[in-house]
Amino acid sequence: MKPASPYLTAQEACDYLRCPNMRAFYMFRYRRHLRAHRRGSVLLFTQADLDAALEQERPAKPTLVRKVGR
Repeated sequence: MKPASPYLTAQEACDYLRCPNMRAFYMFRYRRHLRAHRRGSVLLFTQADLDAALEQERPAKPTLVRKVGR
């Protein structure tokens, strides 16, 4: 059965991405600059935007270099 709306709520998007919890989903959204639409105070996401965010390459983590005192 096809959903009535092409948009997913934040909880549905979290389930779609298989995030362990909502906090992890919001961290993912923040780090990937995931586009969201609003209906009042409710954030809405499209599957295409979620899939595109998954396909983005992640930047390499910066390595910490410890300076040795002279």
